[in-house]
Amino acid sequence: MAARLHDAQSWRGLCREVEELGYSALYIPDTCTAQMGPLAALGAAAAHTKSLRVGMLVANNDLRNPAVLAKELATLDVLSAGRLDWGMGAGWFRPDYRSIGLPFDRPAVRVDRMIEAVDLVQRIFSGAPVTYEGRHYTSKDLLGAPEPVQKPHPPLLIGAAERKMLTFAGEKADMVSVNRSFSTVPFGGRPPRKRPDEAVADQIGWIRAGAGGRFNDIEISMEVNPPLMVTARRRAALARLAESTGLPPEQVAADPRTWVGSTQAILESLHSHRERFGVSHWVVYEQYLRDAAPIVAELAGR
Repeated sequence: MAARLHDAQSWRGLCREVEELGYSALYIPDTCTAQMGPLAALGAAAAHTKSLRVGMLVANNDLRNPAVLAKELATLDVLSAGRLDWGMGAGWFRPDYRSIGLPFDRPAVRVDRMIEAVDLVQRIFSGAPVTYEGRHYTSKDLLGAPEPVQKPHPPLLIGAAERKMLTFAGEKADMVSVNRSFSTVPFGGRPPRKRPDEAVADQIGWIRAGAGGRFNDIEISMEVNPPLMVTARRRAALARLAESTGLPPEQVAADPRTWVGSTQAILESLHSHRERFGVSHWVVYEQYLRDAAPIVAELAGR
């Protein structure tokens, strides 16, 4: 996940290094903070690599009209020769909305709007003229051009944490990025309501409920919690993390997204989480690109 600012040379270098180290994809978040503009940066990433997949993790649906987004995404898929992952989310970062004067609607509204946008974008990707009358979006004789290379559309990646979104992701997505549940963090002086692994079990259950018989075709993804620490002194590192987060060490260790320990210990943890939760896709932040490289090499069989 590339969330920092770059100049032309450093961006080219990062893209090539990500590919050379064996990572399968390069993602960019979609925020109004100090980061690269995702659509232009992903186009450049595709131009400077050969096999690396590219995408937003994930597009904030509220920042763009879905018809405009569909055209940009299809163009990226064409110019990357079919290497786009189509990431979608309902928007969650309130400062983005405040900074551009956009109303931050309650979660149910944002989720319904994103669900409708996914339906509309899928129709646009078909290449046939689209006339659409929804609660949030409309179109009339809208021609989806260019058409994406990947059929029927680029793989749909939905990022979510709560029941409604994860159930919808199970119904529609090819890949689901399972975000941290609010139930696992302290709030208003109240301790966490669930252990991280318990919350993940619930989240996977919601995806499974939405997916039905197609669950095994869905790739489950998670972002690695910063900081990623490859160290022989795991217990001490977990204690430092616990102190910085205000959570007990056992809570930190129970989170599948915690990568702390030796390379072998982390690999064993990943295999365990794949067995228990089906997680087979991990996202590492760019500042840990080299730290995670030996783990990525092992997972890729290099």
